[in-house]
Amino acid sequence: MATDSRNEKQHAHELIDELDPAQVSAVVPLLQFMLMDPVSRSLAAAPVEQEPTSSEEADALDQARVWATLQVDGEEDRNMVA
Repeated sequence: MATDSRNEKQHAHELIDELDPAQVSAVVPLLQFMLMDPVSRSLAAAPVEQEPTSSEEADALDQARVWATLQVDGEEDRNMVA
């Protein structure tokens, strides 16, 4: 059984070696996806939430974006955003 696994891996290496660079670029994300842990893979494959955003949620997102772009040095600066 271990020999079969080694043969399959060797065959996969040979196939990858035959690919054009553009084809390799297309295959690498698939391989990375397959190597993710199951939770990360599920999150990556989950559909984007389609619920409408309330005005409160939109305001919170706007404020979070401001916080992400500002470099806050002191309490005075923090109070300006809030």
